[in-house]
Amino acid sequence: MWPLYLFIRAIQQRGKSLKGKRALRDRARNQGSGDNLPLEITHYLSSYISSLQQRGIDGLATAQMAGALSNLVDALTGLERILTTPVPWGVRSITVFKVVTDLLFISTKFICGP
Repeated sequence: MWPLYLFIRAIQQRGKSLKGKRALRDRARNQGSGDNLPLEITHYLSSYISSLQQRGIDGLATAQMAGALSNLVDALTGLERILTTPVPWGVRSITVFKVVTDLLFISTKFICGP
């Protein structure tokens, strides 16, 4: 697996999709303009607010819209930060252990009866 991360971008350009943390980070860093729908929506809304300001619509209303758009962009930034943050190994191992033990408990309950 070591040299694979050197060729991720080349492999993705050929149309193959890769899985894993490195591929996820690479996709998050190098997204094209059409891949991020929330970003396109915020771009459209900001251009709409700009056109309203140029037409002379009430300044208070456009300021409130711009403030709401700013809050939306802040939320989008926080979600992208969560997307690119790796889960620590300890949390993953505990979660896997808990899921496996729960599944074993449930399966033995169904096999042995109530």
